[in-house]
Amino acid sequence: METKFKKGDVVRLKSGGPKMTISTIHTENHNFMTGEKTGNKEEPEYFVEWFDEKNLLKNATFKESVIEID
Repeated sequence: METKFKKGDVVRLKSGGPKMTISTIHTENHNFMTGEKTGNKEEPEYFVEWFDEKNLLKNATFKESVIEID
């Protein structure tokens, strides 16, 4: 599956918020109980990391459709 972004890209939610760095890209579904791959995701998901206003490391996963290059 082709993705719009790559590891290391700095992105932001389309609705605003902090700058975030992509660290992992998920393009396949997994069964977390068995570890088996269960097919491609309909839309890639990106695990991102950023520092908050208190300089604490935060992270989350977002779908491709809700982020953009900052």
